[in-house]
Amino acid sequence: MKTGSRVKVRYHGTLADGEVFDSNVEGEPLEVRIGEGGLIEGFERHLVGMAAGEEKTFTIPPGEAYGAHDASLFMKVPKNSLPADGLFVGIGVRIRLKDGRMAEGYVTEIEDDSVTLDFNHPLAGKALTFAITVVDVR
Repeated sequence: MKTGSRVKVRYHGTLADGEVFDSNVEGEPLEVRIGEGGLIEGFERHLVGMAAGEEKTFTIPPGEAYGAHDASLFMKVPKNSLPADGLFVGIGVRIRLKDGRMAEGYVTEIEDDSVTLDFNHPLAGKALTFAITVVDVR
């Protein structure tokens, strides 16, 4: 397979501790065109050169996946600016930024009057291990 190839792939993604973060082995294969930016950099790099029926296991460092965990993407907001129901550490929330854009973050800390949100991708800073099978290449 090369840039421009259309590929169907099954994958099983795990973190260093063995936690599964994504898998489609029991569902439909992922179908993408190589070189169109539909995959994280490291995943696509490992697909190039593979043929239908091939299997491979590889680990992608954070820099080729979702990047390093960026401390500047943490924000403390007033607690009363978020819905009170169901607020707990780890829950995802959407807020409107001062410039009007919507942003998705995760609650990392709850204090009496404020909540700290993390706007990093949930997999930022983590190495990702994939076991893949190429189903089809066109």
